[in-house]
Amino acid sequence: MQLRAIEMAYSIEIQNREEIAQLIADSAEDKMQVLIISTSINSWIASNSITSDVVIPLTVVSKFIKSVK
Repeated sequence: MQLRAIEMAYSIEIQNREEIAQLIADSAEDKMQVLIISTSINSWIASNSITSDVVIPLTVVSKFIKSVK
């Protein structure tokens, strides 16, 4: 849900959204961690000035996941 909201906010498509969602679901221990990881992805998109469809590197998402553990 959060990834879709990010896509809508920036009018982009995260092309590996399902893979990222599964990685987060498998790794996050609670809703707060999901929110923190999603917020980090949102900040990454904003700071990289992403304005078109994107494949977010899984290494980036993994770093966000590790930061909440």
